[in-house]
Amino acid sequence: MQRLIFGAAGLGIIIILGVTAIIFFSARSSLAEELDNAERALLVEDDIAAVNNVSYFFGNEAVYTAETINTEGEAEWVFYQDGEIRERVLKQDSLDRSQVENVVKERFELQKIRNVKPGYENGEPVYEATFEKDGRLHFYYMKLRNGEFIKRYSMKQS
Repeated sequence: MQRLIFGAAGLGIIIILGVTAIIFFSARSSLAEELDNAERALLVEDDIAAVNNVSYFFGNEAVYTAETINTEGEAEWVFYQDGEIRERVLKQDSLDRSQVENVVKERFELQKIRNVKPGYENGEPVYEATFEKDGRLHFYYMKLRNGEFIKRYSMKQS
């Protein structure tokens, strides 16, 4: 009888893990497919020669941010949403990730930044810096072009 109970419990755990894995991988493949679709749509544009990287940003709304090279050979950020380009910013006219990291590290006296990624929020190209301090996860937003502070918030880590 005891074997039957342990066997049923083990089978239940295996089923739960299997269902969880299926849900996780189907969600990830959907996002990967959307990133590929955004990249293909940008490559169709006449003045975009190459797309090096596409990332997903969800602030107030979902936006795809792409690092591209235009036909003049200039690196630029392209913000793509709902099937159209919202804005383009030449990389030479914006801060780079290392500058953002340095600003945030200096301001909050940090050794390490978890992540810095470009995005688009409230009609403005932004950087979102994520870091941990004092047992909290912090999100710090600054304008992509000049580093001007926009907002920050934090949440207690569990």
